[in-house]
Amino acid sequence: MTRKDFLKALKQGAKNAHIKNDKVLMERYNKRFDLAYEAGISEEETCEKFGDVEAIINSFKTEADVEFDDVEVDVEKEKRAYTDYKDFSVDIQLVADEVDIRIADVENPNIEFNDANPDDYTIEATNHLFKLSFTPKAHFLTRMKRNHLIITIPDIHYKNFKVSVVSGKYQLPALRAKNISLKGVSGNYNVVSILCDKLDINLVSGKTKIGTLECANFVIHNVSGNVAIEKATCENLIDHSVTGSVLIESGAVRNSVLDGLTAKLKINGINQSK
Repeated sequence: MTRKDFLKALKQGAKNAHIKNDKVLMERYNKRFDLAYEAGISEEETCEKFGDVEAIINSFKTEADVEFDDVEVDVEKEKRAYTDYKDFSVDIQLVADEVDIRIADVENPNIEFNDANPDDYTIEATNHLFKLSFTPKAHFLTRMKRNHLIITIPDIHYKNFKVSVVSGKYQLPALRAKNISLKGVSGNYNVVSILCDKLDINLVSGKTKIGTLECANFVIHNVSGNVAIEKATCENLIDHSVTGSVLIESGAVRNSVLDGLTAKLKINGINQSK
């Protein structure tokens, strides 16, 4: 069965069952088809996951006392329902570099060192881990230039994704992982988007910009750093910052806790306080 056939049958079933809020039902399953498509699941397989249309209709009819006009699909929860996290982790620890991390249809991560000296870096690669570390022969403070590295990683949903920056610049793509950790000391991150179960951001005088964020748990440790997120959807946000600021321009945070000293958290233009 295709998406079109399934939705047609669902709409007809809702009509036959005299369901008044059929728009809510149709929107819910349209969104689920979109999320399954993003996860690389075919329409036929998605229909099989959904199961029998009649059973869906009966289940929808028995939902108790819900104001359907206010119902929204939990996008973060639904996305993870179609996401198979791979037992593969990325761990990048670099100093004073400018780095572009890209996602492509490749089997294994690869690095373009450009004019950097590969001997200054240590690479660990196994079936479950890719780790890149800066291990110069001389102390990093003696470096005369900033190297530009391009790191290409497979297009999968990672188990763990860790990046640590010391005085560097990072351009990150849309990241999908169970756990994501971004650390920076005078380093800057620019991330297209993040989808994860847990996001940890630990900054000391650094900047992090994120386009869209969807996560269950978001934990921040900040000392004079700045975090700016265009749109965020998360269940829990815990801010342990000493100083610094966190700005979420739009979105929804169900629970927020400020556990720091003079942390500044602003969500949808409203200042949050302890």
